[in-house]
Amino acid sequence: MQAILHWQKRTMEMMYRDIGNALRDPSIHVNPAHGSHPQDYLLFLCPGKREGYGSHIEDLEPPPQGSLAERFREVKRQMIYVHSKMIIIDDAYILVGSANINERSMAGTRDTEMAVGCWQPQYTAYHPYGDVHVFRMKLWAAFLRHWEELFRFPGTLDCTRKVKEYTDYNWLVYNYDFYGMDEMPLPPGLLLTYPVKITPDGMMQNLDGFASFPDYPSTALVFGSKSNIIPEKITT
Repeated sequence: MQAILHWQKRTMEMMYRDIGNALRDPSIHVNPAHGSHPQDYLLFLCPGKREGYGSHIEDLEPPPQGSLAERFREVKRQMIYVHSKMIIIDDAYILVGSANINERSMAGTRDTEMAVGCWQPQYTAYHPYGDVHVFRMKLWAAFLRHWEELFRFPGTLDCTRKVKEYTDYNWLVYNYDFYGMDEMPLPPGLLLTYPVKITPDGMMQNLDGFASFPDYPSTALVFGSKSNIIPEKITT
């Protein structure tokens, strides 16, 4: 997992660096109304859930002392690893399949993959208000547990910044103990801003206090690490 996270970090670095370079390039003439920070154009989010105390906890067997299970029982939260692969483009096209965006899946000579793409010809990117749009809106409502009219227009700066506002807050409340907040209320949504810091010029850094994932050992690095044992062909 750490090796995979290493290559994920490299991919994210490349993407934010390219956006930062484009924003600084005087020949591109970026309209400030479209955003002036790399995260106005690209957001990485992750699902996570924190629960309150419930009587069902008393029905569980005590976890081993000093174990991760004991820590998770104490904080009652867990970041969720998503293994599904899906992309929705311009609310007009959806692709669902088994492939990852990596060399193993995309080379065409290694892993065998399968996918299905769906669209409605009458609902193009210029009028994307068909079933793909409705499905995307339902996903947002399920993960954010909230809905606003501007969510209909995900390509706008107002929408991007509003989503980041919600997911930033979810991250703070999820990690209430680190930020000196009360344990209640619980995070209102299930989407958290991924724990990285992006500078205006597109450089990616560790989020302050989170070189590793919450509640895991310090070896569970957000940026991962290259493996000296597993061949890169397996993790790329």
